[in-house]
Amino acid sequence: MAESSSLNEVIAELLELERQSGETLFEETTPVPLFVYDRLLNWDVIRQWVKQVEPGPMVYLPNHRLVFVDLDGRGERRVATVVRTNRPGDRVWGVIWQVHPEEFPRLEQKMKVPDRFYTATRSVIDRGGRRKKVRVFILARRDLPLIEPRPDDLIPIVRGAHNRGLPQDYIRHLHHLIPD
Repeated sequence: MAESSSLNEVIAELLELERQSGETLFEETTPVPLFVYDRLLNWDVIRQWVKQVEPGPMVYLPNHRLVFVDLDGRGERRVATVVRTNRPGDRVWGVIWQVHPEEFPRLEQKMKVPDRFYTATRSVIDRGGRRKKVRVFILARRDLPLIEPRPDDLIPIVRGAHNRGLPQDYIRHLHHLIPD
């Protein structure tokens, strides 16, 4: 590293070395806020995959909507994701889980990052109108067809939304997505 490097350049180089080596050079101990909107709303599901997680506040992701995609072309492997929209009223409600950084590799493995999902940084808004930066899992492939969800896709999300105390209007919206 050159002596004239800025602090940001040094940090970037160290992070790249860490990534390339697969070793952790610096332990991060502060929990990372993760916005969840799907089956991870359910405490029992996230606790199966992540041991160090703390519940956080209810928030929404503005200018996004919840959609479902068909991963295998036969409708047998369906997942929920969020897509950005240009409609200001669109929003996806969820909660923030405080996930410890050492838990992300296991969670990303379960979420099949980077093949299926990637983590992005987004701004969510809490009930008081305050913005918070969070990580969120978003489907990596955009070429997959959007599909109508089945009841077994939505019922776990509705249960999680109800258990986490998400707004009744949003829960009703989710109920309306459930096909007869």
